[in-house]
Amino acid sequence: MAVLYPVDLKSGQGAKRVWVEVTTLASMAFDYRKLNEKSIVKEFVAEQLSKGGASYWNPERSERLEISGDMAEYIASRDRQSNRNVFIGARNGEREI
Repeated sequence: MAVLYPVDLKSGQGAKRVWVEVTTLASMAFDYRKLNEKSIVKEFVAEQLSKGGASYWNPERSERLEISGDMAEYIASRDRQSNRNVFIGARNGEREI
């Protein structure tokens, strides 16, 4: 069963509530990799807001986003790559900032 997460956006005097639907397959992918679903939802919204161009997401026009199974696999692969880089850096005596 899909889960809907509310996310409150604030900018200046304005405020807007948007919803992020995490599909069942996405939840399964996050659970399998022991990733925090709520944190991922917040990061996902922030990333969508930071994008520009013709296909950017505008919360004024659409109050809803979806994290599908495919998107969850992509997010998890980025997280796994990020963790791998931190481990390699630590092994070489470097510190993550």
